[in-house]
Amino acid sequence: MALSEFDIISQYFKKKYKHNTSIIAGIGDDAAIVEMPSDKFMAVSTDTLVSGVHFPKITKPFDIAYKSLAVNISDMAAMGAEPLYVTLAITLEHNDDKWLEDFANGFFSIANKYSIELIGGDVSRGPLSITVQIFGVVPKGQQIMRSGAMPGDTIYVTGKLGMAAYGLHMLNEGNDNIDKLCLQRLNRPEPRLDIGISLRNKATACIDISDGLKSDLSHLLSASMAGAEIEIEQIPFYNKLNDVDSDLRLSLGMLSGDDYELCFTLNNKFSVEIDNIRKEFNCEITRIGTIKETPGIVWNSKYDLSDEFLNSLGYLHF
Repeated sequence: MALSEFDIISQYFKKKYKHNTSIIAGIGDDAAIVEMPSDKFMAVSTDTLVSGVHFPKITKPFDIAYKSLAVNISDMAAMGAEPLYVTLAITLEHNDDKWLEDFANGFFSIANKYSIELIGGDVSRGPLSITVQIFGVVPKGQQIMRSGAMPGDTIYVTGKLGMAAYGLHMLNEGNDNIDKLCLQRLNRPEPRLDIGISLRNKATACIDISDGLKSDLSHLLSASMAGAEIEIEQIPFYNKLNDVDSDLRLSLGMLSGDDYELCFTLNNKFSVEIDNIRKEFNCEITRIGTIKETPGIVWNSKYDLSDEFLNSLGYLHF
């Protein structure tokens, strides 16, 4: 006999609930109640992942769950916030015990890694989609916004760009020799939470790269009412993108999204601190350009940039 929605919650999600002393009411009540510290702001973010849109339909349930939480943690990283709690809403086409078990294992593998508590949610029937709402805290006055970039600031990105997009590209092309590292980044992105928290009181602005560098940098510049000059040859593309033509490299590395790296701006007086953060977390952090007063982006490159790239808005849901 198929489990009811309440049985699903009890069997796969409530049993893994680890009570935190700040949680007054969690799973099992009409709403969660938590006690928030008075010296901190709350940061809240929500993401929905839909089958066939945000992940291929063949994606394993463990990976779907992992990614659904990882992308929300990435939003916390961009704000310099520490994630504490999540709610989870699942819409399922079928009630499948093995699928649910694997999904729950994937979700709690990353939740436990970052000491995040599941405090509520919902289960419904319909086309497969996952919605996660995450709640975090950041010391008052230390939050990192998109809107603080100033002319003269240096623009940095973490990690390598284009890995997840390259993996998805190979999947779509039916390539039998798919790069395992790229598939790992596509299915189980690792948010740069430690770096985001370390950028408190240093970064003037920050955004996580979910829709592609070109699109997300544009969002940061719009919020900061500023422009930028970018050195394309300095952008740290995944090394295997050097084997494809320049148009495809720019498309995968800057327009396709799913990187979940950080793009941030910094006053040059903190350049030594950035070197220390790079070494502490063993993460590549690359200077790619400078904030300018005049709105818009100037792209410096030894290549002729196509009109398609220059006019592209990056990944859009609609």
